[in-house]
Amino acid sequence: MRVVISTACQTAKAGNREDECEDRFQLPKNSNRRKKKFRFAVADGATESAFSGLWAQKLVSAYVNINPYKRKPTTTAELYKMVEENAPQWSKEVWAKPLTWFAQEKAQKGAFSTLLGLHLEDKPTLSYDGVWNALGTGDTCVFQIRQDELIASFPIERPEQFNNRPALLSTNPLNNVALLEQPANLEITGTWQ
Repeated sequence: MRVVISTACQTAKAGNREDECEDRFQLPKNSNRRKKKFRFAVADGATESAFSGLWAQKLVSAYVNINPYKRKPTTTAELYKMVEENAPQWSKEVWAKPLTWFAQEKAQKGAFSTLLGLHLEDKPTLSYDGVWNALGTGDTCVFQIRQDELIASFPIERPEQFNNRPALLSTNPLNNVALLEQPANLEITGTWQ
């Protein structure tokens, strides 16, 4: 398969500076080459939490770089491990900086972010060209469209599911317990043509 990325960008919310954007994405190195497997990730750091851009970056990087030679897509168990391994790194980087009392208070509560990782694999058969697997939570979504028809959407399936409180991954493990105990809500698999 050949994946072509024509544009990849991010922008800050209206009224904010570009450096205040807490969203992150990551593509694999040499993205525009022929490959059997391809993965990328997008994360939306929650503006209300402190240093969420750093947390979003750690999540997308962990997903994309998990293991390029891995035979299977990332699982929910590996997502839990990614969070568990990267939260202490986030904390170490945050607390290494001089922080105001306000920033210290926010940092103690942890950072929050959505995550959407997409894994494409070239596995041609008579009925499809490959398989895809998405892993994630929150309101960062993937939509599969074929011949102008919605085939799949994940993790949100219907417009009324969008709200002001999406399910987020946190640097504080206690905030992730309920979310990570429902693996069926964190993964989806499909085929592509």
